[in-house]
Amino acid sequence: MIEELSPATDRSVELAPSPIKFKLFGILLLLSLAILAIRSFHLQIVQGAERLDQAEYNRIRLERIPAMRGLILDRKGQPLVENIPNFIITATPNGLPKSETERLELLQKLADLIERPQAELLGEYSQFDLRSNRPIPIAELLNETQALKIITSLEAWPGINIEIDSIRSYSSGNNFSHLLGYVGKVSANDLQQHPDFSRLDLVGKTGLEAYYDYKLRGRNGYREVERDQLNREKRVIASQAPVAGLSLTTSIDPNLQRILSNSIDQIVKDYGATGGAAVALDPRDGSILALVSSPGYDLNSFTRGLDQAQYEALLNDQRKPFLNRSISGEYPSGSTIKPLIAAAALQEKIITPQGTILSQGGIAIDRWFFPDWKSGGHGLTNLKKALSESVNTYFYTIGGGDEDFTGLGIDRINEYAKQFGLNQTLNIDIP
Repeated sequence: MIEELSPATDRSVELAPSPIKFKLFGILLLLSLAILAIRSFHLQIVQGAERLDQAEYNRIRLERIPAMRGLILDRKGQPLVENIPNFIITATPNGLPKSETERLELLQKLADLIERPQAELLGEYSQFDLRSNRPIPIAELLNETQALKIITSLEAWPGINIEIDSIRSYSSGNNFSHLLGYVGKVSANDLQQHPDFSRLDLVGKTGLEAYYDYKLRGRNGYREVERDQLNREKRVIASQAPVAGLSLTTSIDPNLQRILSNSIDQIVKDYGATGGAAVALDPRDGSILALVSSPGYDLNSFTRGLDQAQYEALLNDQRKPFLNRSISGEYPSGSTIKPLIAAAALQEKIITPQGTILSQGGIAIDRWFFPDWKSGGHGLTNLKKALSESVNTYFYTIGGGDEDFTGLGIDRINEYAKQFGLNQTLNIDIP
């Protein structure tokens, strides 16, 4: 049974507001408004231009579109090098977190995802200019699985991107190392001389790759892209298509190059020599069919990454694998100088084709003895016999003379050597 409820007796008491509280509240309100005004003035007036630039940098990315490098072909148009895909993680410095701690945490996450040591990424990170909107490579030579992991995480990592470029692949082993050369990252000097270069670019360092780099390299394109804070592309502001590099057709016969290279390597091994060289020319026009310097080195080790220890091992190798002996070595002339000596002696009327000199096994000068290659000598020798049998004594005599015979002498030999072009550079298109 419900009884009628009566209203409760109202016992509340009205309190009048305190004047002191009003004053404190007013002071705090005015102080807060003053702080906001000062902060707003500082951000909008004092730092306005800087903040505007920063906001612009944060939303605009300059993305490189790499040009395909031209191929190097043999005399029949078959490639001696290939371009294969290369996935590169890039970082746009002004798009990265502003906090140093957050940036290092991001690099650690990247390193963990691609299963590489963070130190490998930090090498490039140390060169960041946080105001720049130009991408910097921080990891490359990723496989497709690693690249896919990064692509699926890009929205969580502003400032990070994946670029698809290409690298050189040399399938010829060491046989073509000094001839073709290799490509490598641009140096600080390259960047100073060529402002249009990117830190992502590769340039020719040695061989034909270096000599014709300006033709093979092509010209990169670019995209100026607006991205939101989640790294999503909003619109393309401007773009320019890349221009592929030109391909280079050489005079090289690859089969002859391999045969000559293997032969020289074997001879060097058999004789226990430090190295050797050979060049095969087409006598009709002087074009080079094969050019070998032994020992060579693996070109792919440079394009795929060579650590400091591996590089120093090559650099300190006593066999000097970096020395291109075929064009940079200095050697005694050997018997190849004999036709020049003969031509000079005929021109100066020091000899006639029929005149003879006796070869008895060598020539003695003071305490030195210079032998013929044939034990006991070649006997009476005229010019034809001297050339066909390569008789040392004959050319020692007409070149230097003896007490009974006046030879050419050093000055005239030098003058004729110049007329034959032996003082000139080779003008070969290899640095």
